[in-house]
Amino acid sequence: MAKIIPHPELNERFLEAVVELRRRGVVRNQKDLAEKMGYSPVAVSRILNGVVEVSEDATTKLQNVAEGLFNTQWLLGKSDFKFD
Repeated sequence: MAKIIPHPELNERFLEAVVELRRRGVVRNQKDLAEKMGYSPVAVSRILNGVVEVSEDATTKLQNVAEGLFNTQWLLGKSDFKFD
């Protein structure tokens, strides 16, 4: 049975992934990330600040920006392994 992860932890994983993408130079800043995801900067800010829960759609779009760098199951809270 899969471990159930509280939603705030999913937002934390999303933020951790964004920090890693910035560190690797995949995205320059929040605005760049938003553009690459097809989201508004405000929508990305709301996810990163925990105002709204990260959606499966946002996770998929982040994974597309990351070109599969992260384990999708980790982003969804179903695995402890961050990288594929």
